[in-house]
Amino acid sequence: MSVIKKNDLNKISKNKNSLKDYLSLIRAYSIVDLLLILFLARTLSIGNIDFSYKDILFGVLYILLWLYLTLDLEAQHKHPYRAQISHKFPYTLLIIATIISAYYSITSVLFIALIWVSTNLYIRKESSNIVSHTSFLTRGLYEASIFFYGISLYVGISGINLTNILIGLVIFLLYSSRNLVADVRDVAFDKNTFTVRYGSKNSYLVSLATIVLAAFILYYLYSSFLVTLPILVYAIALLFYDNGFSLHRSAIKLTSFTSANIILYILFSEPILLVLSNTLFLVVLSDFLFYEATPRKSNPKQKVNTEVSFLLFRDNRK
Repeated sequence: MSVIKKNDLNKISKNKNSLKDYLSLIRAYSIVDLLLILFLARTLSIGNIDFSYKDILFGVLYILLWLYLTLDLEAQHKHPYRAQISHKFPYTLLIIATIISAYYSITSVLFIALIWVSTNLYIRKESSNIVSHTSFLTRGLYEASIFFYGISLYVGISGINLTNILIGLVIFLLYSSRNLVADVRDVAFDKNTFTVRYGSKNSYLVSLATIVLAAFILYYLYSSFLVTLPILVYAIALLFYDNGFSLHRSAIKLTSFTSANIILYILFSEPILLVLSNTLFLVVLSDFLFYEATPRKSNPKQKVNTEVSFLLFRDNRK
């Protein structure tokens, strides 16, 4: 491979300024997953499906806090092959979300503070050994914080009961596991994450332990095998499958379907809905894990500049 010059990288960066390039920074595939956390918080707080304008507003606040995380992450990393953004914009979104949230619930500001702390730790995961090795936990903390933030928007501090604390712990465990699998996916490019330090095998074992604990907590709360089934199936996949890219894509669906299953269990008494939800999860999981594993000439190849990305990350690790 030839050495990439700084001028070449500048050209790459300048070409990444279209609306599509900026939209790619927000990781839209996680927005539905995020809104399901809000719906879960609402379900645990109110327990009905009578929606109002506040639900739409709270959904917008969730998206603002998600944009704060993703865009501040991009502003910190400044990848030359992505669109460039300033720290000022995500912090503006954070301030807007904080002001509106304080109007509805002053308690929510406490959880926004936790969101700010976890975001700052996460985006600086290469700054020190302890921050880097625990970065998957800080991402779990972000997701748990945004869950409790939703609870506080609807019912304030009174919503922080034992059941909701345990659900928050489940969210923390599932998203920590998901992010650790992402670190396995990126092990060749990261500098000093848990996976880089302790290896992919140990990362998978830690990830497996966290989701099994999450499954036990859910079963303790609801005594329903159907609610926990996606977690148990994904745990089996962790034991027998080692493609970090496909496992991380599957983990995104795992967190979504787990939230959906809890919501369905609380709102409806029909087990058939959980059966349908779990069947859909199995279809999605099978597609992610096995479709590309079948050799065929027509399998799509990812259109990325591999040489540029590899050399960039290799240089960062020096």
